Amino acid sequence: SIICQKDAFMCAEDDVELLSPTHPLVIAAARAEGAVDPGSTVTVTAHTDELAPGRYPFAIFGWQTLGVRDDFHVQVLTTDGEHEIAVERALLVAEAGDATLSSTELDLLDAQHYDRWATARAEHIERTTAHVDAQLASLQLSRNARLAQLEDQLAAASHPNIVRMREAELRAVEYDFDQRSERLRRAVERSDITTTMLYRGVLEVL
Repeated sequence: SIICQKDAFMCAEDDVELLSPTHPLVIAAARAEGAVDPGSTVTVTAHTDELAPGRYPFAIFGWQTLGVRDDFHVQVLTTDGEHEIAVERALLVAEAGDATLSSTELDLLDAQHYDRWATARAEHIERTTAHVDAQLASLQLSRNARLAQLEDQLAAASHPNIVRMREAELRAVEYDFDQRSERLRRAVERSDITTTMLYRGVLEVL
């Protein structure tokens, strides 16, 4: 998949491309006369050696991934998954066409998208939960170690000012732990993938 981040364009881990919302892939499907609004059905044509001549129904969805860190993913899918990478590349050089997307093809694209979204959402929630559990465990260990150190220093303190300072530090450690723990728990609660259909259409390879 392709991950969109505002004002970014670079290569990331796992061969994922970071790009801005104005990347050509998003607007390539709309290369027709006049403006094409998101959610429209479009048709385009292209010449490419990667695909045999014919019709390739496609859909472009925006996925907003919510959790510890939010990302925006552009998902390009076809009725035949093995052609998706080639279709992505062909869309970058496509021109306006005049084919028609059938109701059967629309249903196949929607079903394909739902299956992919449901799987990705379940995996995302599972990964987020595991990540947060690990972060909470690490946070708890750090808190306990810091509290033990401060409690030893408090026990050894004799001057009232030092005692007050250590007590304030203890409260600060607890407050920081509570705040960071709450942020992590909220990340699990809001963990989700929301979707927006950008374009659906047909790529005709000539």
